[in-house]
Parts: sequence; structure tokens; C-alpha cells
Amino acid sequence: MSAPDAPSPPSLDDELLRAFGERLAHLGYGEYLASFDPLTPGAARARGLHARAPEPLRPLIDLLLLGAALPRPRVDELLPGLVDGLREFGLLADRDDGALALPGLMLLAVCGRWLLAQPPGPRPLAYCGDDSIALLLRLQPREQGRALDLCAGPGLQALHLAGRAREVVAVELHPFAAALARINVALNALGDRVAVRAGDLFAPVAGERFDTVVANPPYLPFPDDAPYPLYGHGGADGLRVVRRILAGLPDALAPGGSAQLVGALLTDGREPLALPELRALASAASLDLLVTLTSHQPLAPGSFFFELLVDTAAAWSGTDRTKLADHYLRSLDSQRATHLSPCFFKATQGRGHFSLMDVSHDKAGLWFA
Repeated sequence: MSAPDAPSPPSLDDELLRAFGERLAHLGYGEYLASFDPLTPGAARARGLHARAPEPLRPLIDLLLLGAALPRPRVDELLPGLVDGLREFGLLADRDDGALALPGLMLLAVCGRWLLAQPPGPRPLAYCGDDSIALLLRLQPREQGRALDLCAGPGLQALHLAGRAREVVAVELHPFAAALARINVALNALGDRVAVRAGDLFAPVAGERFDTVVANPPYLPFPDDAPYPLYGHGGADGLRVVRRILAGLPDALAPGGSAQLVGALLTDGREPLALPELRALASAASLDLLVTLTSHQPLAPGSFFFELLVDTAAAWSGTDRTKLADHYLRSLDSQRATHLSPCFFKATQGRGHFSLMDVSHDKAGLWFA
């Protein structure tokens, strides 16, 4: 695994990672993280309240969640017998002043699973956000079935699926994210049930079938010829990767299998612009497709999402922000798009029936009504 300021472990050490996770649980690190809103993973609230945590939990929060460095003797006290192994593995890095830090990562606890991911920013390769949690809360994998997690990132969905499925395959395109997913599998002692494969969507599992398919693909609508981070760029209408996944489901789903995806659709303020295409795709693939809209967000200059997408693209690429904003606005105008609707896709083998469920309202949250 290689990425700026990220660990480069020589090989997995399941016993070391298992002991690391057990030590964190013993010290109450997971208890602290579980005290905050599960729909907003990260350090925002934890940063302001960590002084209320007992010792020795506070320095552990500084080290593993807030990106601080600690003196080596202090880390030895917190993680006795583990530091040398974690340093060799690359999860703890030496600084010039002799302190140790968790390089470019944060350690979360999500629904009972440990998850190493990158902190929020314009360049994450191993992403965990509110949409990741929202998708996880919808999953109902078949008991003792086979499950597939596409666009797996650091592996959150795969870790959750392993609670019910007998076998899970996580597929991730970027080598760094795939390597981090393997670490998370070992950290949760799930190596006997979860396999991570590097590759593009269904290619690493060609010819295999699954009872449950899950995906959190790049889905943010941004012009095809404009720069945007890999994890989020869904093409001009946000459906570039979603189309490929839906089209591949007939060959990947086992009899009676189902798939769940998170995404976003451009709308004219009333209904998604892609409705005719989605209906046709469901019919052609013999999929019963349910699309649930949870929010209608304005997408015009000055609106939260318009400015956020342009800011992210400019920060990531170094491109002139004004030019990016003009280019993005022209793309939206050409599609007659005025709003963005976060949504979920649920597809099952069937007769090509399409349904739209709009539970949004003006004050809706992004991923819940």
C-alpha cells in the first residue's frame, strides 16, 4: 500500500492487528466513538469533547482520531507490546522529534467494526462519509449467502456484510484503498470470511454470482472533462459508474439476489432527469428497480452543493475556481438540471418493473427524510 503520508505495511499480521483491536476495546476507545452521531463519522464533535474522556483514553484519541503525535514512551504505555510491530507494519510512523503518529489515517468504530480510513479532505482515496453509513444501515444481506461489495474503499460495507453472509468479496480499484481494506479485515478478525480483490467493478469476479451486491460508487455529477477526485466523479449526470453496475447485475446476481447502491440524481426540481433511462435499463436487464429519493437540494451558484462541488474540484486540481464554476454551470444548464437528489437504488431479479419512491421534503436531511 502506498499513498502520501500513509502506511506501507510489508505484509499482514493478523495476530498483531487482532491484539491491537482488543487493546482499543479494553481502553474504551470504541465506547467514546459510539457516543457521537453515527450518521456523521469523523472527528468534528470528538475534537471538542475529548478532554472529558478519562486517562489514558485522551492521548489515544489524540493519536488515533485527531492526528496528533505522541512521545514513544507514552505510546508504549498505551499499547504495551504492540508498538514495534505496529511501527514495522507501517501503522505507526516515526517523526523527526522521536514521537509516533498514525500517518494520514484515523481509526473509527462503526456499528461494532474497527475502520481505518483517511480524514475528510479533497484527496481521500479510502473514503468513509455520511453516505457510507446511510448505505450500511439499509443493508439486509441474505443469511449465509455470498455478498459482493463494489467500490469498497476501506471496506466498511464488506465488514458489515460479514456479520450475516458466509462469504464476502470486496472489490476496489485503487491499490491503496484495497490494501487498507485488507488491513481493516484483519483488524476485525474477519479474514476467514472477507476477501479483498483489486480491480474494476465486476472484472475480478467475472463468472461468479452473489446473493447480495452492494456499491457506494462515484456518483457526484460533474462534467466529464473537468477534474474531480476519483472517489466522487460520476460524470456529467452522476450515473457514469452506476450505469455500469446496474448493467452488470444480471450476470452477477444469484437467483433471487438483490443489490443496493447509493447515488444521486440530477432533477428539474420535480423529478429525476434520468427516469426514462432508468425505466428502460430496468426493463432491458429484467430488474425490478426501486429508486428512493431522500432529498431535493438546489444546485445553482450560491447553493451549498454547487459551491461544495466546485470548491472540491478546485482544491483537488489547482484549476481556476471561476473557470470551473462557469464550466459546471454550463453543464447543468445543458441538462436543464436545477437540483440534486441523494438517492438509493435497490435492484432485484424480476420482470423489469420500475418504481420511484420520493420521501423528500424541503427540510429533509441528505440521507433521510
